[in-house]
Amino acid sequence: MSLAAGWTADGWRYSVYWNERWFQVELTDKRKEIWRLIDVEVKREGGAFVVLVLGRPLVPPVRGADLSGVLEAFARRLGKDLEARGSDIIRGRKLKVLPYGETEQILSIATPRLPTIAATVLMRERAEAVKPPISLPRVREAQGLGSEGMRRLRVLFESTLQGLGIKPSPELKVRAEEIIYRLEGKYKDFPRDEAVERAINEFLKWVEEEIYFKA
Repeated sequence: MSLAAGWTADGWRYSVYWNERWFQVELTDKRKEIWRLIDVEVKREGGAFVVLVLGRPLVPPVRGADLSGVLEAFARRLGKDLEARGSDIIRGRKLKVLPYGETEQILSIATPRLPTIAATVLMRERAEAVKPPISLPRVREAQGLGSEGMRRLRVLFESTLQGLGIKPSPELKVRAEEIIYRLEGKYKDFPRDEAVERAINEFLKWVEEEIYFKA
């Protein structure tokens, strides 16, 4: 089971796993790659589990009495780094020193186009989200997807299926609309930007699992 998942800053879909004694990162774009973090280990010290990189604890440390909690905490931290800094912290294409030590590629295969299309759309959404804000009077922070967030999900649905060469049937459009309204209710209490980001990730996962792989 994936401990953390999302999109890297350079457009790869990532998933972080724990495989018996190793953390592994799966990266998917035009290719599917699996990388093993050979310098990251989890040891029990003084009644607690702690994550070590090159034999030293992280700063701040990731430790706790519950192994699953420690694994998830590290996976979330790694995921945030991938989203902020990109896949090079694992793949090592441009960095001389990797923040999590040496990695070993254990799989590399060609993949279908969906991750690339979805990542392109998501990166465009992120780019729009970070445009300099216009100075406005201070107002109460918006929450939930709102009409604009729901519109963006509808556009995402149409553009992703168009890129895949799939013509949505009326029934499929109804299913997509149901998912959009469900996400609107699920994230109604979240700040607007966070709600839209979470909804986009979940919506793309639904498209991949329920439409693409069943097409």
